[in-house]
Amino acid sequence: MNARTPLRSEAIVLRFTNYGESDRIVTCLTALYGKVRGMAKLAKPKSDSLIGIGGPAEDNPAQDFSSVRRQVDEIMQADIILPSLDAASQNIFERINRPHRSVRINTIVEGLQAFRKEFAGEIWLEIMLIKNMNDDPQELKRMAGIVSSLHMDRVQLNTVTRPPSEPSSMRLSDSELRNICRTFGPACEIISTFEKTADIHVDTSEASLIRETLKRRPLTLDDIVRITGMSHFDAKTRLGILEKEGLVKTAVVNDELYYVST
Repeated sequence: MNARTPLRSEAIVLRFTNYGESDRIVTCLTALYGKVRGMAKLAKPKSDSLIGIGGPAEDNPAQDFSSVRRQVDEIMQADIILPSLDAASQNIFERINRPHRSVRINTIVEGLQAFRKEFAGEIWLEIMLIKNMNDDPQELKRMAGIVSSLHMDRVQLNTVTRPPSEPSSMRLSDSELRNICRTFGPACEIISTFEKTADIHVDTSEASLIRETLKRRPLTLDDIVRITGMSHFDAKTRLGILEKEGLVKTAVVNDELYYVST
């Protein structure tokens, strides 16, 4: 891969997920590029101290921007960045994302355009669609125009898949997503699943594989994905069902969430 030009921006680390032995998937809110998610190599501290990407910010999201500049620089070395864009107009952007009053959707779009010009890795843009909020044909047309200008490697459509915080946040149907997918061109794909969790019985082969694996020792979600070869979504879905059935429980050890067979 070609050498990359590091991009610098003040930012707040919103959250991170440990990945493997030393890496982290980090989500930041940057001043220039909006919300950015990517892989930070060798970012996980060897000790349990708060030094490292995301540590202080997770406990204090309002910390000063200058304290996380180094963390953002590391994110810019990622192989893949996964930003999100859920609206093209300011009013819909505010309804969905509830940003700080100073954040403007136009600024985020301009930041993404600048980011695309400088970043040498792949960028996969996620669009979260919510029924009767940002699925209006005119809003979708505006978003498609923005996406066309960004030249993303992938455009990933998602919709509400877990119980929302507000009853008005409703998911789109599979057919609605397929129709919208055509609007965004050949790089667009649907990443939302329509498998009904109520129809998944814990005795499916994948659920049984997870259970047998956990009987040997407690594991994190990343451990389970690496051992079983499942996607994060599939593993998380089946773990949720197993936990609901009382066959699996969770425990936090050294800030890591472990799944334990009961």
